[in-house]
Amino acid sequence: ADGTGIANWDIPNSLKERTETEIKKRKKVRNTVHTTTEVETDVKNHDEPAKITADDDVDVTVYGKDLVERLVEDVNGQSLKPDGKLSSENEIRSCLDPKGPQPVILMSLGRSGSSSTWQVIGSLTGQETKSVEYTGSSREESIRFFNKIGPNEGGWWVMKYMCFMQRVFPKAGVVGFKWKPNRSILTMDASVNGLKLIGRLKDPKIKVVRLRRNLLDVLISRYKHKRSTEKVPAHCTVGDQECLDRQLKAGIGVKLPAHKVLRLLKTLTAEENEVDKQLKALGVPRIHVSFDKLYYSDDVQEWQKIVHFLIGTKGKELTIDKVRSAMKHASTSHPSHAITIRNFEEIQSLLNGTKFEELLHP
Repeated sequence: ADGTGIANWDIPNSLKERTETEIKKRKKVRNTVHTTTEVETDVKNHDEPAKITADDDVDVTVYGKDLVERLVEDVNGQSLKPDGKLSSENEIRSCLDPKGPQPVILMSLGRSGSSSTWQVIGSLTGQETKSVEYTGSSREESIRFFNKIGPNEGGWWVMKYMCFMQRVFPKAGVVGFKWKPNRSILTMDASVNGLKLIGRLKDPKIKVVRLRRNLLDVLISRYKHKRSTEKVPAHCTVGDQECLDRQLKAGIGVKLPAHKVLRLLKTLTAEENEVDKQLKALGVPRIHVSFDKLYYSDDVQEWQKIVHFLIGTKGKELTIDKVRSAMKHASTSHPSHAITIRNFEEIQSLLNGTKFEELLHP
């Protein structure tokens, strides 16, 4: 390590060359990313693969999940491991570059706008990178991911990923991944160790943007994708009217199972609150933001909070026009539950008088 306590981890030239070769090959190739999410085993939705392209005359900062996985496998194969010793009680040796892109984790449930939010964050902080669900896009994938790491790795998997991405995408404002949390996953040893390491890092920190959405809207979105007889794309780019028409059609009159709604809301609420409690207990640097304030408001304060939290004074003051121009995904949900829920009166009667009554937006 140098005088700053930062370990000098240099990626081997052979690995750099393979990385550059892989990226160049994809300059004109359309990559696909497939993600899946779930509420319970009876509520699953499958996101439409997103087609990504990169122009010849720009830096390649969008990358497919398959490429990232291969690159990370290469990193793991290099045995780049810090010594694991603490240089002081609360400081650990780090490979992260304090002058490099800010390492960030966007943590939210599925169907909570994480892909769109990651895209906008990248645009507002200087350069976009493709969102990647590194820890898994479903509960089953995440369990396999953390089981493979094991209980004795010490959380270095987080740092290795971030350090490598800093070097692959040095011009980006932020680098990182999306993490879908739930109570069972966040109690696994490898997951807890990663969060503990994040809580101890000092300069630079790995920061968490904790995104939460109205849980009734989460259920509507998941049942929308489950019940649709047509293949509904996960997102629609601005200007793609055909895609938007399919999304809006699928999102009107979604019938929610009245006998399950309260139980699902209670379960999801408990899991979300447990996640927040654990992040606080482990000292994870984080900011809490609301989906509704990000996407259903003309106030840019919520986006400004994110930018200032991640890059500080380097982040310019935002306007609503700047935020909207940064958005590449079109809005695909209607804010009125009277329109989106087919059995609205039944659900309204069910929730009236409960703590979930405030989730309803007629």
